[in-house]
This record gives sequence, C-alpha cells and structure tokens, in this order.
Amino acid sequence: MTVARDTVIYMLAKAVEGVLGILTLSVYTHLFASDMLGRYNLVNQTIITAGPLCLLWLQQGMARYVNAHEVKNDTKRLYSTVFFTWLTISLVILAVGAAAISLLLGPLARMETIEVFLTNFKPHWLWLALLGIPAYGASQLTISVAGVRRRISLTLVLSLFAAFMKLLIPLALSRGLGRTAAVEWLLITNLFCDVAIAVFGSYRLGLWKEIKLSAYARQVLVPIAAFGVPLIGNFITTTVLNNSDRFLIAAFTGLSDTGIYTINYGIASAAMTMLTFAASRGSYPNILKSWATGDKAQTIELISQAVRLFLLLTLPAAVGLATLSPRISALFEESYHAGFAVIPWVSFGLLLLGLTEYSNKHWELSANTKIIFRNSAISGLANIVLNILLLPRFGYLAAAVSTFLGFLLYFLLSKLGSRKHMKWTLPALCYVRIFAAAAVMGCVVLALSYWLPASVVFLPVLIAAGAAVYAVILCASGELMPEVRFILNTLKRGKDASK
Repeated sequence: MTVARDTVIYMLAKAVEGVLGILTLSVYTHLFASDMLGRYNLVNQTIITAGPLCLLWLQQGMARYVNAHEVKNDTKRLYSTVFFTWLTISLVILAVGAAAISLLLGPLARMETIEVFLTNFKPHWLWLALLGIPAYGASQLTISVAGVRRRISLTLVLSLFAAFMKLLIPLALSRGLGRTAAVEWLLITNLFCDVAIAVFGSYRLGLWKEIKLSAYARQVLVPIAAFGVPLIGNFITTTVLNNSDRFLIAAFTGLSDTGIYTINYGIASAAMTMLTFAASRGSYPNILKSWATGDKAQTIELISQAVRLFLLLTLPAAVGLATLSPRISALFEESYHAGFAVIPWVSFGLLLLGLTEYSNKHWELSANTKIIFRNSAISGLANIVLNILLLPRFGYLAAAVSTFLGFLLYFLLSKLGSRKHMKWTLPALCYVRIFAAAAVMGCVVLALSYWLPASVVFLPVLIAAGAAVYAVILCASGELMPEVRFILNTLKRGKDASK
C-alpha cells in the first residue's frame, strides 16, 4: 500500500494547489485582457519549452540513475556532474540568447517582420524570458531530486509555495503599479518562484554539500545521456501535442483567441495534471526500486496498481470537468465564457496522456527511449496537420479536438507496442466498477446542474455531490475496500499508539 499512501498524500496537497491554480486563472482573466494573456502565454510557453529542451535529458537521466548512485554511496559524483553540466548549458543559453536578442533589437530591428514582432512582444519581455529558461531548468531539477528521494513534504511545500506566489504577486503588482504591465508581472513572478525553489529546495536536500568541482566525472554523464537524450525528441513532440496549438491559434485566429483558449485549457490542465502528478510521484520511486532489484513481476504489479489508482482519480475528474465546463468557465471574465467547450476535449486528452506514461514504462525502465520518441513524433505530426487543416475553418475549438485525437493516437501506439513486453493488467470487474461509477456520477451531476440555478456559488455543491456519489458507488461495489481497510488500520494503529 506504499503506492496508495504516497499517492493519497500527493493528491491531498495537489488538490489545494489545483484550487489555487483555478483561482489564479480566474483572477488573471479579471485583471488582464485576453490578448495580453495570449501574449504572456506565448512567451511563457517559449520558456517552459526551451528549458526542458536543453535540460530535460539531464533531469530525466539523473532521476533514472539516482537510486543506483545512492546504493553505491556515490551521489557526490552524480550531483556534482549534474550541477556543473547544468551551469555550462545555462551559460551557453544566456550567451546565445543575449546575442540573438541583441540582433533583433539592433541590425534586424528595421525588418518589417521583426518590427511587427517587437510591437507585440516588448524587448524586456525577451530578456525576462531568457533569464527564465535556466531558472526553470534549475527548479525542475531540484523538484525531480526531491521526488525521486521521496522527500514528499519538501516537494509539496515547494509546489504550494509557487502556487500561492503566482496568485499573490501579480495581484499585488497589478493593483499597486497598474494592469497594463501584465506580461512583466507574470514573468517576474515565475522567475522569482523558480529561483526560490532551486535555492531553498537544494539547500533542504543538502545538495550544496555534495557539489564539488573535483567530483565532476564525464563518465557519469554517459548513461544519463544515453537514457535522456532520446527523451528530448519525445519532449518536443509531446510539447507539439500539448502546446503548439497556442502558436497556431495566434497565427490563424489572433492573440485574443489564444488567451481564451489558453485559460480554458488551463482549467483542465490544472486539474488533470494535479492528479497525474500525484499518481506518478506516488508510484514512480517504488517502481524504480523494484526494477533495480530485478523483480519484473513485482514491477508489473506496481505499474498495474498505479494505473488503477490513476483511473480512480482521473476518470471522475475528466467526467466532472466535461459535465460542469459551462459553470467552470463562468469563473472567468465574461469574454472567456465561450471557450468552455475546450475543457472536455482537453480533459480526456490529458487522461489518455497519463495512461500513455504507464504504457511507456517498459521503454523508460529498459532505457530504450527511442521508441517513445517515435510514437510521440507520429502523434505530434498528426496534431499539427489537423490543426493546420481545421483551425482556419472551425476556430480554436478545432485545436482542442486535434489535441484529443493526437493524445489518443499516442496512447494507442504506446499501448499496442508495449503490451508484449510489460503489460499492465487489471481485472475486467475493476474497469466496470470505475467506469460505471464515473458514468453514474456524471449523470447525477448533469441532472443537478439543470436543477440548480446557473450560479458559480453552486459549483462547489455540484462537485461535492459528484464526489460523494462516486465514492458511495465504489464503496458499495467493493472497489474501494482495500483503501478503506488501509485507512481504518492506519487510524487504529495511531489510536493504539496514543494510549
């Protein structure tokens, strides 16, 4: 039950983070115009794409091999090598980026295309974005180490801190200094959060004590690079699946539509990513340890348990988001309401992406990540083609549909390809119980939503009612009995210990 315990802990904390994320998006829509949020999103997407593009291989490779180094008491070489590699890459990024921005603002500034670009995207945004790339990479490396080492409380403190700051800082800055600087305030907030996470997190993990230039070892990078470099291609194609639509919407239908689409997409993403993260962080360290011992049967069993928990958490969330999407969009400023139809497509698409991660586990664990890249590349290309064909005619809703279809194709390729190597299996009755409970929950919530007044005030009531119906059905069917017994036994042990 270790996987279940860790998942529940992450889920509870991530639920708070998810609520904060939704509240933050709502506040942003009331503070800033949709075209301004569209500009911010494009700049921010560049940061969170460029950062992992340069450093993802390092992050993933380190996470994959940290247990092996801990067993050999060799973490000093690992962390020193990773740190100085990150530092070198960051300096190169800053140098190349500074040169490129200088060219844009200097010799190339009179070109018509560049002039239009600089009209929409101010020069100081570009400098803030450049600083944000290595900072984002550092924060993700720190969180990755905390997660793999099962420092659950630290991981959650860091993520909750960032969630609070992303709400409070822009709100304070916009109220005190004006709303016209929306992009600046949001970029400064993100930069502050990333630096704070990297500095405080690495201090609490004790990483600074282990980093020495003399401990740097190129041979440590060999397996890290072999595992991680192919994942760069996978990241690119997954990013295409996830984020290319924003740039294409900006090109085909305008920045205002980009803002509307992004905010509604963000609601689904905040909820589904929260639950996917909880399930992944709760299971992945245990799966890695089991694989390291050579116990393939136990590894498959752990993956199957993780898939079950993932479905238990995410399927009702996707159904609820789809059912309540019009009321959820009502949290935003009125001009964003029309984008509610984006939410169902994105929710179920992200559910499929989460399942794909479990189908990919065989290739991750066996360090054969080239196949993951191939599957994601095919899916990413299909998504781009669909967007180009459909966006001019059907607008930003076509981007949501294309995203879902791309994720569906990615899941099918991964699931069908991996099943002969490492097939996660669940009893048929388990699927029936979970899907039936989610379907009944969706019907009840839909009926109540027609009966209750169309006010945001009743949204928590509908969510609570749906959760209660779902939990009751699962308990009555016996599907949740292992978790119920675990909780009761834990409470009993705590009560006995207090006597």
